[in-house]
Amino acid sequence: MTAILGDDPVLRQRITDSTLGPVPGHPLLPQQWVALAVGITGSLHGSLGVAQAAKYALNKIWAVPRHARPRGRAVC
Repeated sequence: MTAILGDDPVLRQRITDSTLGPVPGHPLLPQQWVALAVGITGSLHGSLGVAQAAKYALNKIWAVPRHARPRGRAVC
């Protein structure tokens, strides 16, 4: 930061306060919490589908026999 701002302590403090300060806005309303929870749940569910599709695709690419493929939704 010194290379860009030089030795100006006032400007350095203003930039630090503006980037690390609180975010302006209103707290979430109860309806917004529900929408946030539904969105996070949907994202997690969708990511499981993506992981399952990737596992299937890699099994097909590497020609893993069907009986030797791992079962279930284990992503690890």
